[in-house]
Amino acid sequence: MTDGPLPSLPRRQCVQALLVGGMLGPVGLRAASAPSGHTLVLGTQPLGMPCSAISALIQRDQVLQQTLARTQWRLSHRPFGKGSDMLPLLSLRQLSAAFLGDMPTLVAAALGEAAIVGLVKQTSTAIVGRGLERIEDLRDKRVGYVEASSAHYTLLQALNLAGLQESQITLVPLAVDQMVEALERNDIDAFAAWEPASSLALMRHRAHRVIFRGSTTDYLVINHFFTQEHPEISLALIASFVRAIQWMRLSRLNLDKAVRWANDEATSFSGRALALPLRQLTAIVERDLLDVPAAPWVSPPDAQSPLRQEFEFLARLGKLPSQARWGQVERAFGYDGLSKVLTQSRQYQTHVFNYRE
Repeated sequence: MTDGPLPSLPRRQCVQALLVGGMLGPVGLRAASAPSGHTLVLGTQPLGMPCSAISALIQRDQVLQQTLARTQWRLSHRPFGKGSDMLPLLSLRQLSAAFLGDMPTLVAAALGEAAIVGLVKQTSTAIVGRGLERIEDLRDKRVGYVEASSAHYTLLQALNLAGLQESQITLVPLAVDQMVEALERNDIDAFAAWEPASSLALMRHRAHRVIFRGSTTDYLVINHFFTQEHPEISLALIASFVRAIQWMRLSRLNLDKAVRWANDEATSFSGRALALPLRQLTAIVERDLLDVPAAPWVSPPDAQSPLRQEFEFLARLGKLPSQARWGQVERAFGYDGLSKVLTQSRQYQTHVFNYRE
């Protein structure tokens, strides 16, 4: 762990690096406006479980609200359909923190812009096809995907194992909540996505099947400079993050309520609720987060870790900015905010629960 500032590119240069080669779209940049006053701006993904359950709790956390109010801060959340849209805003410091999958996390960390707090999800993303049996069957097929996402990495892994290139399939950019319907309409032959899209596809039609799974992780990430300039505000957010996970672990009633709130957030964001029954959504949260023994704690990656292998694989394919450095990723994982909150649990009130209905 280093207490000094991380080396970093100028923000404008970072954004240019993130946009290079069309890896990230400019939608988030156009939609953004600088937060006014003392505002902790949290980027969320309402269409993904279990991070949406955590963010729903953080938004309703009265302990966090009271902590922020004492220092004239407030919490604001900004929902996104995919993590890659958050990266330019995180770099420009128009987002203070964000929930990101492993591929966007690697990009942010490798550019020196991120402090990685802890684990939000440990599971797999899936490639689901209609009437397909093997990865090799993807050749010349139309595949829905979310660019620069953890599911995109899974798709790249699968193609590599099958000896295929991206140019040998037709990539169809889609929002994750459009995947299943596109498959049912025969607009695509397969898609790569995270939960709950894959479970929903399997439930909706017997011809849908998973032809590949790849391991994936999600993280809570805070802008590195925000942690340096506002260390106690950062720790207040981390304490709320810890409270959310502990509260869901306390009882099934709490978990069910968090999932209902997350479903409300999805409806507000996309105009419709998540299509899976609530019992299946709660099962996803249990499997992918609450049953992961050490979560939210995450160990720094070493030379043999899956995250290091992912970094090298993506760099080899030219999917990371040329400025990306593994040393920056190691430094990002060296942030000790979670450790401080867990070892000073009384001070940070990690066992005090008060959620607004």
